[in-house]
Amino acid sequence: MDYQLRCNNHHCRRHLSQQGVVTTCRLVFFFGFNHIFCIQCANKAFPGERICPACDTLLNEPDVQNKSGLNTFIDLSRIVLAGLSPSVINEICSRALAFWTYQCSQELLYQEYLGKSLTEKFNKLNQHLERVVRDANSEIGSSRNRCAAMKTDLDIVTQRNQELLESLQDKTRQFTKLQQLYDKLKRKTLFGPLQTTTRTASSDIVPSAVEYRELYLQRFFANRKLIIRQCGSEA
Repeated sequence: MDYQLRCNNHHCRRHLSQQGVVTTCRLVFFFGFNHIFCIQCANKAFPGERICPACDTLLNEPDVQNKSGLNTFIDLSRIVLAGLSPSVINEICSRALAFWTYQCSQELLYQEYLGKSLTEKFNKLNQHLERVVRDANSEIGSSRNRCAAMKTDLDIVTQRNQELLESLQDKTRQFTKLQQLYDKLKRKTLFGPLQTTTRTASSDIVPSAVEYRELYLQRFFANRKLIIRQCGSEA
């Protein structure tokens, strides 16, 4: 699989397929390295102070940047290289290979940096997850202990309520018995003297035979005196 160039601007990293702007930076020119950027990043960076976005090298010379096509045909490359001396062709090939080597090494370093950054983020997230899981387990354990304690209290309260209910039922039965006994005594207390009084009154109302005779004689003599008095007044 062929390596695909990317924009050397760390904030861009766009794939380059058609065109790119290649710079020859003084900072890395001694080592035969170049940078390549997309057209958009080059238009933003070079109209001003012409500073390389990758290494911050000041690009003073006019030939330190060049727009190059990335899809050069093989026939065109043959025409360009035709007639050049082997030393020039060798130098061109060496610089081209050095450019690709530099780009591949930078890509590997960038991928290693990304891998390291992602590993650090993963470790931090893993540690955070472990703390969250540990706190969650601790909270779950505390909740279970509270639930167990509340269940024990509930059982104690339920048992106490059952005892109180049984005691209430017993007290209710005793109260019912006492109420019945009280009603019975109350009836006996209220209606007992009334019955005695009724019997006494009955005996007082009905006179005996001797009293009836005396009462008859009193009424007889009283009527006789009244008759004699009336007859004397008429004579």
